[in-house]
Amino acid sequence: MLHAHSRLASLLPVFVAALCACHRSSKYGHEPVPYYDVWEQEPNDANCCANDLGWIAIGDEFVIGGAIRDDGLDPFDGFHLRSLAPCAVRFALEPLDGVSDLDLCVWDPWLGDFAFCFESGAAIEQGVFNVPSGGASFHLVVASYIGRSEYRLRVRCEPIGLGLNAGEAPAADADSPKHGRFDAYRPREEASAAPVDWRPLWLVEYDAASDSLEVRAGAWRDAQ
Repeated sequence: MLHAHSRLASLLPVFVAALCACHRSSKYGHEPVPYYDVWEQEPNDANCCANDLGWIAIGDEFVIGGAIRDDGLDPFDGFHLRSLAPCAVRFALEPLDGVSDLDLCVWDPWLGDFAFCFESGAAIEQGVFNVPSGGASFHLVVASYIGRSEYRLRVRCEPIGLGLNAGEAPAADADSPKHGRFDAYRPREEASAAPVDWRPLWLVEYDAASDSLEVRAGAWRDAQ
């Protein structure tokens, strides 16, 4: 966790307000500091606006805190990460209310698609996926299938090839999200550019040395 903290240090000023708000004193003494390293920041409901959590390397582990709901008011929480080297990313997504069914998909900006999705009915959604190259970026995208809950998302970066321990969830399928529930997280399609009015143009070039003319065809774009 020490490595993760060093890379996440730049985030601390952003999230310090959330940490301080939850560390209040009372007549019974100080309440415990919440068990997360960073807290999600809205808006992070679309591909454009994922929380940038920086770089991770093998051995790093940290906990993301957040809250999600299933009524469309907070459909996704996206977190953007970059890997310093090839690694296996292991995660566990736990709803704190104990009854909500939360899911996680992995967006690959290079593919322009979801590379992995974990959408089981398990109380804690967990699994592992490989990031095969250094410098690769990816988004962890949390959504709620059923329920409104605060959650903790534990993330660890391990060497590729360690595999899963007995009893853990299998590696993710490389399929698209079930029922298209995650489609709204995809980048919005850019509006088609307005047609450009091009006019034919001929350039006449005179070479004084050879006393010759050369005509070149071209086009002129009208100013908008």
